[in-house]
Amino acid sequence: MILFTVGAAESKTIGSLLICRFLSAFFGAPAIAVGAGSVADIWDLQKGGGIAGMCFVLMPFVGSSIAPLVGGFTVQDRGNWVWTMWVLIIVGGPAWISSFFMSETSEKIILKKRALHRGMAPPPRLPPKEALKLLLLVTLLRPLHMLLFEPIVGWMSLYVAFVFGILFAFFDAFPYVFGNYYGFSIGQVGLTYLSIIIGFIFAAITFAIIDLTIYAKAKARVKEAGKIPPPEERLYSCMVGSIMLPIALFWFAWSAAHQHHWILPVLAGILSNSLQIER
Repeated sequence: MILFTVGAAESKTIGSLLICRFLSAFFGAPAIAVGAGSVADIWDLQKGGGIAGMCFVLMPFVGSSIAPLVGGFTVQDRGNWVWTMWVLIIVGGPAWISSFFMSETSEKIILKKRALHRGMAPPPRLPPKEALKLLLLVTLLRPLHMLLFEPIVGWMSLYVAFVFGILFAFFDAFPYVFGNYYGFSIGQVGLTYLSIIIGFIFAAITFAIIDLTIYAKAKARVKEAGKIPPPEERLYSCMVGSIMLPIALFWFAWSAAHQHHWILPVLAGILSNSLQIER
């Protein structure tokens, strides 16, 4: 990903820039799924793992909101968008290098390596045809079946997609509103994204409170039976967010005008994202 970001910074044509940005996203996106799996490997999701997972999920959201802030002042100071790529390299380069020194977290892989180290025979491998069939079933067919034939999965996916769309719509709405209506500079527009970051922090705090109170009581109720709470017990913060989101959107739409103070749409940005993480 870092190498393609360097390529984007050195691109001389729009075609090469688009290719490098596509490849950078293509190779960088899986880190989100792999990271969530690593969190599940290290922490017990019933014993503090929920908070750890929330902290991991918080990072991409906060990072997306910090980018316009840093990028706005970078472009304003340097007068060139290319420096936004170099900032990514400066920040992401050390993180990329550190990944070479990380340890394996997957229980399956660790046990396999331990068995080989002790001279034990590894478990038998499936024939190539059976392995390919299992891979397609687990990674493609089963998720599609759940999406189409499990109502809770389909509707929740639709809801999450809508919420993500709202979040990233702010990245276009903020420059338009604060740049055109309030006359903010590029750097000042970037500062307005602090409202989204504050909203995410409130979201994390809200999730932690619900996890330590309502969800903790749900775990206590089923502890004696050796079970875990049903997935619905995780939806309380999402239910609150589903009420707050439309309120914040109407607030932002009605207050985003030059005759109103700029703080009003900024506060709407806090509310609209204050329960984003739980979704």
